[in-house]
Amino acid sequence: METLCKTSGEPRVVSYRRVADRGENAVALVIDEDASTRALLRLQLASAGYVVLEAAAGVQGAYLALCASPDLILCDVRTCHPGDLFAVLRSSATTRQISLVFLTADPDADARSHELAGAAFLRKPVDAEQLLEVIEAA
Repeated sequence: METLCKTSGEPRVVSYRRVADRGENAVALVIDEDASTRALLRLQLASAGYVVLEAAAGVQGAYLALCASPDLILCDVRTCHPGDLFAVLRSSATTRQISLVFLTADPDADARSHELAGAAFLRKPVDAEQLLEVIEAA
């Protein structure tokens, strides 16, 4: 485990796991304050061949996204406001094309999905099969 893009005064990345050199492996960033949710998603994504990066807070996640430019971001709605993260990512040429999947336990999440074009919403608890379907479509 090592930190990525850490500079003095910047947020610390919870963990950085490199399965192999980037090569053909897609990189996924999981942003969720709940360690058990991050662990579950890490296992599900790693078993699907993703290199998994993790952050426990929205600011950490946005910072890591700007530094590492992952292929996919899964973010808990409570951990970071979807509109704020979406605006940050879309304002940078290096992160504009990252696929976004927002995770939530909120039953009204589908009603908000139209506000964030190109972002998908997935309800918790996350089913591994459903997760793979959603990220393949993202």
